[in-house]
Amino acid sequence: MFRRIMRSVFNVKLITAMNITDIDDKILAKVKELPQSQKATASPNPEKHPFNTVSEKYLKSFLDDMSYLRVEPPNLTIKVSKQVPLIMQYIKNLEETGHAYLTPDGDINFDTSSVRGYVGRQARDLNQTTNLSDYKRDQRDFALWKRAKPGEPVWTYHSDLKDQDVPGRPGWHVQCSAIASALFGKELDFHYGGVDLVFPHHYNEEACCCAYHKLDTSKTLHAWSKNWLHSGHLVIKDAKMSKSLGNVVPIKSFVENSSINSLRILCIASHYRSNIDFHTDLVSRLKSIDHKLNAFLSYMSDGLKRVNSETLTLNDDCRSYSDLQGNLELTRDNIIEGICDDLDLERGLNAIMDLSALIYNIGLDHIKTLDLVSAWYLVTEWLSMCGLEYGLTKASSDEFLLQMIRDFRQKVRNSTLLEMKRVRIQKEANLSIDGDHDIQFLNSLLTECDDVRARLDELGFVERDNKTKHLSFTKKG
Repeated sequence: MFRRIMRSVFNVKLITAMNITDIDDKILAKVKELPQSQKATASPNPEKHPFNTVSEKYLKSFLDDMSYLRVEPPNLTIKVSKQVPLIMQYIKNLEETGHAYLTPDGDINFDTSSVRGYVGRQARDLNQTTNLSDYKRDQRDFALWKRAKPGEPVWTYHSDLKDQDVPGRPGWHVQCSAIASALFGKELDFHYGGVDLVFPHHYNEEACCCAYHKLDTSKTLHAWSKNWLHSGHLVIKDAKMSKSLGNVVPIKSFVENSSINSLRILCIASHYRSNIDFHTDLVSRLKSIDHKLNAFLSYMSDGLKRVNSETLTLNDDCRSYSDLQGNLELTRDNIIEGICDDLDLERGLNAIMDLSALIYNIGLDHIKTLDLVSAWYLVTEWLSMCGLEYGLTKASSDEFLLQMIRDFRQKVRNSTLLEMKRVRIQKEANLSIDGDHDIQFLNSLLTECDDVRARLDELGFVERDNKTKHLSFTKKG
């Protein structure tokens, strides 16, 4: 969504890259859970090792979910396992410039004391323990290269300083440092990740980059990336949503009970740095906002269709109209001010909802045509910026079928209401008719119409009854 905002509001087209850590301790732990037949044939050759099967499974699932949610893919998606030669070259530079050292047990550690401004764990009350190696020069030092262990894939790093081959694999922090440096050089505009990555991962990643690019860290270690964006977590019963805790709500399960739009509205209505407390009432609120946005879009669409079908008159502007331009400017200002205030997207959402309430209150008959068109553009551009899609914002191949259904339902409903009125009048006039039977029959027809509306709403179509010859009808995203 950040990319959409930068492009839509500021005309800034970001070039983005996503690092896929497909070789690490967690992936290798999953390899141990594979059937014995697969583990028995495990080869230290990285090309043939079963970590590829495990990582590819989770990568495909992740990419499928992102596509399903209409998340724009990055310009570049880089797998760590394909960039190990690059990472080894990066580590070699750090070793040769005095920022890394080879230990007797075969690890290569980053020397944190070599970077001015590095504080690390000592200044942070994280209540974490450190697995100290006998060969670490400083407890804050971290592994750039991990020595080979039985059953793991093996690459061979050569230390020119020690003239020694070191079998093993890259450490976590240096993976992102090397790949980002290769792509973007010594300066990065934006770096994103979860709040749980602030320390040690992002902190140590930046330390590596500052050392590699010889950046001045005398005042602050944050000399490489200009901006860091860290998102909060989904929380269930005060615990972070996590597979290891068994408190996960699968994306597609959530969408089945609401919609893709509802999930995106969740991201809009919650500040990105805040944790989100997930509960049933939250889902109901998101569905309600989704429904209201769709109905508002349908309402404005009705007005635009009516303008297109009616004859304009020269004295049209002499009628009593409310001037919307000031309110539209206020809505636009609230959207942009919220974005500029650390991406407070909820302010824009509230502004759109306030605008909808105002337009409903005024009524389409008292809004200038140009104001209605301006409102339509403002709302649809905001929806597009947020990745929200509704039927009226894109062509629908089912348009004719849907029109037939709505027309049929409306005719049945209108005819039933007229007949009920006639029967009621006759009954009140004490005419000899079986009014109770007729009313019961007509009520059953109305019930059928209401059932159709309910079923259509379940399928994602919003419908509003209208006393005239048409009703509003549009597809939810």
